[in-house]
Amino acid sequence: LEILRLTPRGTFRWHARCCGTPMINTLPRLSLAFAGIVLRQSELPDVTPVLGSVRCHYSTLGAGKGAGAPAQDSGVPRAILQVGWRMICGVATTKSRRNPLRLADGTAIAPIRVITPEARQAARAAVS
Repeated sequence: LEILRLTPRGTFRWHARCCGTPMINTLPRLSLAFAGIVLRQSELPDVTPVLGSVRCHYSTLGAGKGAGAPAQDSGVPRAILQVGWRMICGVATTKSRRNPLRLADGTAIAPIRVITPEARQAARAAVS
């Protein structure tokens, strides 16, 4: 397990160090209970029975186009309110202290690697 950050203050992007498979995205402040699951459009039918239906599409401009791909962002304001409310409840009830992604001192359980601006630029060029 490893954490990638695109900038020194960016989102934690958790992935398998061995093969680079993305897993989840979290906020750098691990005391705020939130994890975004990274999925491809083709994976949705398999996970919908477990996770429920998609409620929000965000950053769709940079997403790949294809069958079933969302054409535009949707459900963002509602999702922000719901996540915010759950974060507040997690802090208020101290449930967010029980986070399997952080150690007792509050640091992440995995090493953090910040991608250099040059590496980020090369990755963007490779997918363009």
